[in-house]
Amino acid sequence: MVMGSGSPLDSEAIRTSVNTIANQLGEGFLEATFRHTQHGEFTENRGRIREERVTLAPEIHQAGGYFDIQW
Repeated sequence: MVMGSGSPLDSEAIRTSVNTIANQLGEGFLEATFRHTQHGEFTENRGRIREERVTLAPEIHQAGGYFDIQW
């Protein structure tokens, strides 16, 4: 799979970024899910990743949220 600049995706770098985000957010990190095609569903499968969704835990009196990271 080739995207962006034409260089192949680096699965190890993606795993490292997910772990870094989880460590930085601590208890605020709820889960990471992954999408493998442009219009596919987000799942826990870390196969050939196109996009990652990080879900954040809600704080007191606040709704949780998420952000998407695209490679």
